[in-house]
Amino acid sequence: MRPSSPRISQQACNNTRDCDVDSTTARCEPGIAADTDFRPRHAGPTCRCDEHDHRCHLQWVDPIPCRTTDDCWVDETHGPHVIARPKRLRGRTFRGCVDGERVPACEAGHCTLRALTC
Repeated sequence: MRPSSPRISQQACNNTRDCDVDSTTARCEPGIAADTDFRPRHAGPTCRCDEHDHRCHLQWVDPIPCRTTDDCWVDETHGPHVIARPKRLRGRTFRGCVDGERVPACEAGHCTLRALTC
């Protein structure tokens, strides 16, 4: 399902929550009935609304390996997703509900996000 070329929706979107992916058809469209349980994906196919063209873009996210939570961080650009913790942030504790509504975690050797109720 990893796209070999850009996959962009024909319909316009307003924000990241408008877009979803149907992994059985590799369609990325606003308002599509996704075949997931609506948890954010931390690896594999994701569908995000691009702020420049207001279209949903199918993207592939590779898993971020980790040993501890200190290896992981959250990037809020284009919707929250995990990234490898930047060197400048090593040793800094991610403050839930202050730094973001999702906190990074290391589970089964890969970075993931945990949702908070803020």
